[in-house]
Amino acid sequence: MRVAAAERAGEQAGEQAGDPASRGAGEFAAAPGPAHAERARLAPQRTSGFRGRGFGGNGVREPGRLVRRALFGLIVGIAGLALTGCGSEMAADLGRTADNQGYVTSTTDPDATTTTWVPEVKGVVIDGVPDTNEDLADITTATFSNPTVVDNPWLPLRPGQRWVFEGITVEDGEEIPHRVEFHVTDLTKMIDGIESIVMWDLDFSEGVLVEAELAFFAQDDAGNVWHMGEYPEEYEGGRIIDNPSWFAGLEGALAGYQMLANPQPGTPSYSQGWGPAVDWTDRGQVDALGVEVCTLDQCYQDALVIAEWALDERAFGVQLKSYARDVGNIKVGIRGIDATQEELNLVAFETMDEATMNAVRRSALELEASGYENSEVYGLTEPLIQPAG
Repeated sequence: MRVAAAERAGEQAGEQAGDPASRGAGEFAAAPGPAHAERARLAPQRTSGFRGRGFGGNGVREPGRLVRRALFGLIVGIAGLALTGCGSEMAADLGRTADNQGYVTSTTDPDATTTTWVPEVKGVVIDGVPDTNEDLADITTATFSNPTVVDNPWLPLRPGQRWVFEGITVEDGEEIPHRVEFHVTDLTKMIDGIESIVMWDLDFSEGVLVEAELAFFAQDDAGNVWHMGEYPEEYEGGRIIDNPSWFAGLEGALAGYQMLANPQPGTPSYSQGWGPAVDWTDRGQVDALGVEVCTLDQCYQDALVIAEWALDERAFGVQLKSYARDVGNIKVGIRGIDATQEELNLVAFETMDEATMNAVRRSALELEASGYENSEVYGLTEPLIQPAG
């Protein structure tokens, strides 16, 4: 069922977006739009366990199946780089020894105290994690005076910021190049009565766009960043094959924490949102704080590692997302089954110029137009709010 506001917003977004070439396709190879992708009306319910990839969310790989969901995330499960030698083998190569927490400590210097995160292959044992999602976050207890200013030092989301992650997914022994891009737009959207910032995210496999997503976040006065919902589109052959969307306040969905104001080890796990219509059951828990985490070209001191999982995927492992202060997410990996085959590293963290921002805005508006066309639940949401002027 389409509401009048949704129809107006779809028309407005279509006018703003223009044809695909105007959306910065040369730079982004942006998501298929109505003009160049065959579109079929999709049911609002997710009919499989397939997870997309996005800024908010997690995902691990069930044996024999790639689960797409990346970082901040966007990423709902992330599939990423295969490290050449990982876990204890990688530790041996570096002159280090792995402990049972998935970290390694330098042994070349007996006085060294630096601890470095390495995603190990091992069984999943997480103390204190509930087997149900009954302890959901209650957003009604939070105050939102200026929710679109997201300045949590572990997850700063300022309009114009862009993160690019690259890696390799290993499927049946084959290395597949993988790239995920996250953009903070200057758009906002009212979700469950709270104005939320809008991120536009892209996921590429072998250079082909396999998912585009709008993700929504807001920060409360205490500094917690809330995941308010998301609209992903998953593509195959230029066609939408799924769009498992959820929004706080609709279809029984509830917002959850994307980043705590003061994350500390030893604290209980927390809900990252609850979307029963699409089986969104993601949870997070602080795994480590004050460790060194290295990407391909840089090491970050005093990093934070969050373990994330979906309730129906815990048996296969947890996703580990590493964060650096004033940067945000820097690395994503998996601890559990097939852990050595999945990792993404931050390769670019930058501020977009005006032309790029305009292209990103147009692309986000076009994806919203597609949401109104192809998603029942998106049709119940208020239109994106564009910046004044």
